[in-house]
Amino acid sequence: MIFRIDGEVGELLALTPIIREWRQRNKRERVFVETNTPEIFYGNPDVEVAEYVILDTGLFYDMNMVRWRERGIAVEEVYAEVVLGDKNFKDWKPFMASRPDDIDHAKQFKSQITHGKPVAVVAFNKMIDSNSADETIRAVEEDGYVIDCVSGLSAWSLVRSHIDEADIFIGEDGDEAAIALTTKTPAIVCYSYRSPAYFPPFRRDIPFRALVPDRSLCEHAPVCHARNSHVQFAKCYSQGCVDNKNFCCRKRSLMKEVLEAIRSIGDKA
Repeated sequence: MIFRIDGEVGELLALTPIIREWRQRNKRERVFVETNTPEIFYGNPDVEVAEYVILDTGLFYDMNMVRWRERGIAVEEVYAEVVLGDKNFKDWKPFMASRPDDIDHAKQFKSQITHGKPVAVVAFNKMIDSNSADETIRAVEEDGYVIDCVSGLSAWSLVRSHIDEADIFIGEDGDEAAIALTTKTPAIVCYSYRSPAYFPPFRRDIPFRALVPDRSLCEHAPVCHARNSHVQFAKCYSQGCVDNKNFCCRKRSLMKEVLEAIRSIGDKA
């Protein structure tokens, strides 16, 4: 069976538990993945080959035709309905593996650079305002953490290795956060306009905190909410925002929320 899927890292990872369950139900079938990011499927025991182009004419699921955003439910659940026809399975956690060389690189960084201090991997790119992100990073550093900024690393496997070796992950909803959900590292993910309900944190055994914007703090919320009432889960949603160049949800200060979340995760660890 061929699965065709392009898109964001989170969308690719969302397919991995569905492929795992599909293989459980079709044990004799081989799985090939045709994707724009084959490395996401490296080391996946349920995927025989992942390449940019699969030169095979067998049966396939074209996940690029699945308009999951219009369904108002989590992407994994949409994929399950399309591929399996049901959602009757338990293991929803996404899977990703790291390459051995990347694991060694992350271990070396931790042993040589941190001098025994805890490591916080941080990843803020575009959803959270840069001033708010910088303020948060400074506060975490002052709290005693060595900051490991992974946004500039060259490969997703390397990003995953650094997150997996860290003591905590702090970032915005995005590619790095999706990868963090595949590791053992406690995670704090900051959301702006996109609700965490679309990419649920299936981390039953790992501490996780989702920091979502408080709609009551946004002066545009009544209008935005009315325009986007069809979005079941969003507390703040930028599409249709009356001030879509200056989202309040992007500009909010996260420093206090993040530090409180670190304390809360530390108490539960």
